[in-house]
Amino acid sequence: MLAELNRRARPLRPAMLLFTLANGSEAICLARLGQDALLSYSQVLPWLLGLEAMGFALGAGCASLFSRCKPEQRHNCVLTCLMAAALLGLLLAALAQLSASCLEENKLIRAEVFNYLGLWRWALPLAFLNFSLLGLLRARDQSQKASWVMSITALTQICLMPLLILSASTPAAALSAAASAHVYCQLVQLALLFFASRHTIKHYRNKAYQLCFGTLNQLLKLAGPITLSNLLIPVSTAFSLHQLAKLESYYASAFSLALRIEGLLLVGFYAWSSVVGPIAAKHLIANSNHISIETLTSACWQLSVRHGLKLAVFAGLLTFTIEYWLTACKESQPILQAYFLLVPLSYVGYGFMMLCTGMLNGLGYALSSLALSLLRCVIILWPALWIMTSWPANTWTFMAFSMSNMGAALIALYLLTPRNEHNRPNTIGVSPLKKTIQQGNKL
Repeated sequence: MLAELNRRARPLRPAMLLFTLANGSEAICLARLGQDALLSYSQVLPWLLGLEAMGFALGAGCASLFSRCKPEQRHNCVLTCLMAAALLGLLLAALAQLSASCLEENKLIRAEVFNYLGLWRWALPLAFLNFSLLGLLRARDQSQKASWVMSITALTQICLMPLLILSASTPAAALSAAASAHVYCQLVQLALLFFASRHTIKHYRNKAYQLCFGTLNQLLKLAGPITLSNLLIPVSTAFSLHQLAKLESYYASAFSLALRIEGLLLVGFYAWSSVVGPIAAKHLIANSNHISIETLTSACWQLSVRHGLKLAVFAGLLTFTIEYWLTACKESQPILQAYFLLVPLSYVGYGFMMLCTGMLNGLGYALSSLALSLLRCVIILWPALWIMTSWPANTWTFMAFSMSNMGAALIALYLLTPRNEHNRPNTIGVSPLKKTIQQGNKL
């Protein structure tokens, strides 16, 4: 299982590294313009994370649905995924404009932030089509194609972001330029994905009139909990920013930048979590004779421990370089250093949670995945963060994130580990999650 997981994820790692670097370049370029621009970006970030969360949920739902489809139903799966992506993107574009207008009228966001969101909404339908097509490529074991598409798109964004942002004269113009770069890059990615999927699209184009409402219903049942699970991250981020804003100045700004840098460190886990679902579906649903859910859980834990410890060491070394590249935001430097000394200790747990939720989503156990995400992002994190923001030692507040990552991971490991040695090795429901799974959680 580990060999197949690494084989599928290996082509995606460089692409996801470039993808997170492209997102990080936006934050870093805005930080180069000063603290005011970085503060505006901190208002944009929860919205961006929400869109990314919904996009990843749609991609994961498409990959899981296609992996579990019978061969004769796959044309319906493809059409359903593309139709759902287009409709969801258009709906969210309208809602984004409406919500941004309300926030601006009530003076809850800056004017330049409203301009950013107004431009970004044009990328939404394109982005959701891209996420669904990438999910279908991963499900068809075409990670190499997905990697090339993501890499070229990310390189385009890396080139455009500094060029457009740093040439702007004001923070407002810089934010508008960043949003425009996102739109251009989504157009590039969509064109590349249609080229990469041209044979599949050609094969199914004569069946476009076939709409399988049963398949659409399955996608909604799966993507709904996955969407809620992924939306917990931006909601939790917004709560964290609110709590950190109560402390000394610049904590919220530093945290926003830290999240983008953290994405670069976790790129390996992103790659593994994006392919573990189809792998789990392949072995436990289509061919469940030799691998069980406890085997997959054990492999995910071993992988998380090995990789997470390496990341913790690297993040500790990264703190010595922050003062050299964050010269325009002196106040944020010690806060960022404290974050990367405390939080990376829990990357073992964070990575394991990503792999577990990806595995459960691939098997169709979206409610169990949602429960684990809720445990990490809300049930553990919110009380811990609320308590620690009242402590005199403000930098230790970041320990709340470590507690939520490791606490949720240990609970998930306990729940997914069987207590009865006589259970059949090819049985999916061999853990305390069995009742949850049997009560309508599996599609």
